[in-house]
Amino acid sequence: NGAGKSTLFSLLAGTERVSSGTIRVDSRDITRLAAYKRARLGIGIKRQMLSLFMDLSVRENLWLAGYAATGSKAAANDRAERLLDGLGLAGNPDLPADSLSHGHQQWLEMGMVIAQEPALVLLDEPTASLDPNTAYAVENLIENWALARPDERASLWVSHDPLQARRVASRELRVEAGRVMAQTEEAVR
Repeated sequence: NGAGKSTLFSLLAGTERVSSGTIRVDSRDITRLAAYKRARLGIGIKRQMLSLFMDLSVRENLWLAGYAATGSKAAANDRAERLLDGLGLAGNPDLPADSLSHGHQQWLEMGMVIAQEPALVLLDEPTASLDPNTAYAVENLIENWALARPDERASLWVSHDPLQARRVASRELRVEAGRVMAQTEEAVR
């Protein structure tokens, strides 16, 4: 705690302004771009705190994320249906999000991030407070998503769990009080 990870994610996502320095993605300076423009460039974020539309259904949450990314009703329908099946949420697609368990709400939000088909996903403690089986499922979901297009997709995880970090990381960086304390020079796995 206090290492600056949430601040880093806010800076990368564009929800907080940079006081100095530059943020580049694929050699493009995005330092002054608004958050919605960064999302359109392919930066998705899953924060610790849920940001679902609790009164809307599971399907509607996924649909909105797909529509925000594509601007197409047909594409949003397609993405929502594929994700309902792929996430195992097709059994109750019309339930309001607030009726889901905490684990399923986290799972739904992961689906909303994936519905945007980002190139980079920022994951801030995506498995915090989840049971071990659901946590492994989240790890596998992101790994399979990234492996579907390994040259085009990446994820940046924040995790307090060193075992999880080693399971999911291709590179590991340890930060304390805003300073890099250690990092791997090559793939962890």
